[in-house]
Amino acid sequence: MTECELQTVISLPSGVFKPYAGVATAALIFQKGTPTKSVWFYDLTADGFSLDDKRTPIAANDIPAFSPNGRQREEGPNSYRVPIEKIKENDWSLAAGRYKARHS
Repeated sequence: MTECELQTVISLPSGVFKPYAGVATAALIFQKGTPTKSVWFYDLTADGFSLDDKRTPIAANDIPAFSPNGRQREEGPNSYRVPIEKIKENDWSLAAGRYKARHS
């Protein structure tokens, strides 16, 4: 994070990769070239499919609300921005839950 910009941490719910794995996961989006100043966290709660082994389509889907365009990354019910100083203070932890309570 000191040499590349960590732009986004997308928290995915456990079950997204079922039937292969049932653990919660996160996707990290980096851009090469500049150090990180702040990180935008997005809590994806639904991906349009059930979180069981069958992964059948459902109506709930947060993916359309997620914008890959950094200029549109605003804070909201599922998203918040954390300055790099706070992440450094927390031993570089990228666990979204650590910061979410401070922004809710």
